[in-house]
Amino acid sequence: MRNIVTAQTADISQQVEQGVKSYEAGDIRGAIETCQKALDAYKKADNAKNAAIVSENLARAYQQLDDTKEAIAFFNEAITYYGAAKNLPQVGRILTELAQTYNNQGQATKAISLLCSNKFDIKSDKKQPCEVNSALQIAFTNKDSHTEVAGLGILGEALRLVGNYDLAIQYLEDAAKVKDSGYEILINNSLGNVYVNLGQLWYIRAKSAEQTNGNKAGEFQQNAIEYFNKSIKYFNISLELAHKQNNFLGQLQALLNTIKVSYRSHDFNLILSATVDDKIQKAVSLTDKVTDSSTKAYAAIDLALLPSDFKITSSITQCSKTGELGKLSNTESINILNKAVTVSQKIKNSRVESYAYGALGHFWECQGDEVRALKYTKQVLIAADQKLAAKDSLYLWEWQAGRILKKQNQEKESLEAYQRAFKTLEAIRSDIITSTRDVQFDFRDVVQPLYRELAEFQLQQILQASVKSDISKSGVSNALETIDSLKLAELQNYFGGDCIVNVLNPQRVDEIIDKNTAVLSSIIFDDKIALLLTLPPRKTQPGETLVRWVQASNKIIQKEELQKQIKAFQKSLILGQARPDGYDRTLASQLYDLIIRPFVKDLKAANIQTLVFVQDGFLRSIPMAALFDAQAQKYLIEQYAVGITPSIRLTLPKSSDRHIEKALV
Repeated sequence: MRNIVTAQTADISQQVEQGVKSYEAGDIRGAIETCQKALDAYKKADNAKNAAIVSENLARAYQQLDDTKEAIAFFNEAITYYGAAKNLPQVGRILTELAQTYNNQGQATKAISLLCSNKFDIKSDKKQPCEVNSALQIAFTNKDSHTEVAGLGILGEALRLVGNYDLAIQYLEDAAKVKDSGYEILINNSLGNVYVNLGQLWYIRAKSAEQTNGNKAGEFQQNAIEYFNKSIKYFNISLELAHKQNNFLGQLQALLNTIKVSYRSHDFNLILSATVDDKIQKAVSLTDKVTDSSTKAYAAIDLALLPSDFKITSSITQCSKTGELGKLSNTESINILNKAVTVSQKIKNSRVESYAYGALGHFWECQGDEVRALKYTKQVLIAADQKLAAKDSLYLWEWQAGRILKKQNQEKESLEAYQRAFKTLEAIRSDIITSTRDVQFDFRDVVQPLYRELAEFQLQQILQASVKSDISKSGVSNALETIDSLKLAELQNYFGGDCIVNVLNPQRVDEIIDKNTAVLSSIIFDDKIALLLTLPPRKTQPGETLVRWVQASNKIIQKEELQKQIKAFQKSLILGQARPDGYDRTLASQLYDLIIRPFVKDLKAANIQTLVFVQDGFLRSIPMAALFDAQAQKYLIEQYAVGITPSIRLTLPKSSDRHIEKALV
């Protein structure tokens, strides 16, 4: 917080000074209350200079409470007042802080427009000129090197978030060239994070190449290793700088980043386990030296929940099969989590408090102590829902409650908790899947599983309640709605916050399709796959949805087994392109028997002529038209017209008039 330059009256000056003291003492809400009174007084006195400073102070105070909406509002007020006072250098500085705030919310393109230009091409590989009133241009014009370096660093981070890693490196390296800027620790951390992202990208490519192109797998793996090594280099530089400056928070963040690289790159054995353990212990010792803040609390939670099993990719939602949770002993983890609770209560941040209690609940969930797990989870739900300040984490704890209640065989209460989690996530999905936070979440780990677990729960409830083959239409519709919502979330996650999809059709699937069309949907769960055939309404009966698990000889086929068959079929199709004897119809026939044959009688009875597939996961990787009916000696495309869509309810299906269509052949 900043003190005012001059005071209109002694009383207002004292209010501002009291606000600064409260802020420094950790009484953020007290600081806000005092500063708000001072701001009102300066507004009445038409004192733009001091109103700007107090607005700036209020913005930073709300940042400490993770109240981004209020922080942004006061930053904008400060910009207006500094503009009125003709203090352009300060306008540039506040624009830079505002850009950082948007970056933290995952709104990287908004940050880029504030820093440089509304017309900035985020896909370009070249640096671009900035507009006159942008933060970077103001800093450059006024020779404000401090703000310029900060702006370049934030711009590089924003470009990392939108996936333009090469351009991000260019801007970050420009920032790193400036000596004694005060941002060296942060810039090196950002460079490390860019190279982590590149390492992960090439790691994924290497894994994919192992399945399809073995010759490239080794090359891709070497690229991944090179980038992971570069990330470690930059994190070590950041750590050394923080150590020299006696910056405990900088040391803690650099250590945590290095530890996370070891987890992400464990296949390559880049960091010895003993080294990781040593870094963890150093990080634990630093938590007592860092000043109380939300960053400190989140770092403590990260450390307490560091998994002992490298296969755990989200320690906030997953447990190892052994029941062991983390690298630290149970006593150490509990002590650190209790410290996080204490810090959150001291700084009066309900969102941080919710994560701390939630982590405690998850700790006991993984230990198999459902009583204590539920006790802390109920506490977290109260903290998370307080003034809706932590609504972005509320769904996590409702989901956690659902898992715990399910283990206690309280199925009704468990399903209700899952449904509350689903509704909360739906309301805030766009913010969750694009935002960043101190506790790093991954879409695959903390969004996708909730949808799948709920859909599986819904289908199991339906099948258990079904005495005959009749299935509850509303129940199946709920399961389909859950998976449709997952597909919408996947699209938004893939394309980022700029992808706003609002075409979800409110009609049920059977209300959309025509009388000769059926929709075959698949849903992949942890250990099995569900198939749902939606048939159109007929004269004597309404449309219905039939549910089957993928099985052979009344035995449910495990997900891994079907995935192997899909990969083998995919390879045979690729080989078939090179030589006719490379294609094996046996595999096509086996998949036909698993996916299509269970519904053949139903398709014939409904006189279906068109089959539309809404496939999930690895089932999207093969053409369903190539499946082969060995009994009829026909391919599926010879039996039905075949269509594919990511989701019926995410499209607007309509028949086309082929008489007016033209084609160039």
